[in-house]
Amino acid sequence: MARVMQASRPASEVEAPVIEGLLALLVLLLVASPLLARALSATAAPVPELRLEIDRGGDYALDGRPLGHAALTAALRQAEARSPGLRLRIAAADDSDPRALAGALAMAEQAGVRNIGSELR
Repeated sequence: MARVMQASRPASEVEAPVIEGLLALLVLLLVASPLLARALSATAAPVPELRLEIDRGGDYALDGRPLGHAALTAALRQAEARSPGLRLRIAAADDSDPRALAGALAMAEQAGVRNIGSELR
């Protein structure tokens, strides 16, 4: 008794529709993701931002207003209460005292500010 071998389809014929479907989904994702990101960013409310400058002497200025330690902590606490989640950007001079930056971070933490960025100038 001879067995009759049935010719089956090659694997490449079976996989081709699957690969084509995945490529189509990839193209849709690549086209839709920038549109979705743009739509989401347009609906998001802008986050208020404060700029804290630290000069070479370790003195602080919040949005251009010179402030001492106690006044800075109070101003940050008040700003955070008005706009929860506000962004604090700390700009320190290249040659400023690192302890002044550490102090600014401690005051921001004490005031409840959590969204903090930094830059060197």
